[in-house]
Amino acid sequence: MLWVEKYRVGVRGKVILSGVQLELPCPGLGVIEGAAGSGKSLLLAALAGEGVVEAEGRVRMGGRALSAANRPLLATREPSTPRRTLEQVLAAGLPRRLDGSPRRAVREALLRWDVLAALRPHLDRPLAMAPHALRRLVGTAQALLADPAVLLLDDPLEGADALCAELHRRVVEVERERRGVLIAARDPRPWLSGCERHWVLDGGQLRRGRRGFRSDVYGPVAHDEAGVAEVS
Repeated sequence: MLWVEKYRVGVRGKVILSGVQLELPCPGLGVIEGAAGSGKSLLLAALAGEGVVEAEGRVRMGGRALSAANRPLLATREPSTPRRTLEQVLAAGLPRRLDGSPRRAVREALLRWDVLAALRPHLDRPLAMAPHALRRLVGTAQALLADPAVLLLDDPLEGADALCAELHRRVVEVERERRGVLIAARDPRPWLSGCERHWVLDGGQLRRGRRGFRSDVYGPVAHDEAGVAEVS
C-alpha cells in the first residue's frame, strides 16, 4: 500500500497543492483526474522525487518510509536521446544492482514482458528511427525494467496515436495485477473500469472521486446498485 498523508507540493517556495491524502493498494490501479495546470504532474514528480518540486508530508510504502529501493517511479514521455539505439536507452535505465551484461539484461527483460514485445525488433536501431508510438512506449519500458513497487504514468494517452494508446492500455492491464499503478489524466474514462481508487484534483486539493465520471465534465452520472458510477 502506498500511503500519502498531509502532503504539500510546491515549486520555488510557492505552494501548489496542500493537504494531499491518498491510499493506493499495491497491486492495484489508481487514477488522478485533473484539468491542465491542476498540479497532477507535479504531484507525480514529487512522489518520484524528481525535478525542482518541493514536497513535505508523510509518504510510506508498505508501512516503510520511502527510500531509493521502494520509491514510486515516474515513466518519462519520451527519452531525449534520439541518436542512441533503443537497447542503449533501455540499458541506461536499468537498476545498478543488476549484474552481467546490460544488453543481455534488456533482451531477457523484454522477453518477460509480452506487452513490450513490439520493441524487440527495434533494439539495434537509433531511437529516432523507431515509430512514434514505440518511442512513446520507451519511457514506460524503462520504468518497468527497474521493477518499481509503484509505476507512475502522466497522461500516457495524451497525444498518442491508436497503436501507442493500445500498447499503454495493455501495459496497465497487466501491470495493475503485479504492482501499484497510479495514472494522472485529464480524461480518466479509459482507466476507470475496475480501478481501485479514483481522485479528482481541483483548486490545489485532492478529493476522492466516485470511481466514475465528473458530471460537470462528462455529462449526467447514474449509479448502479453497487454504487459504481456509470454513464447515463
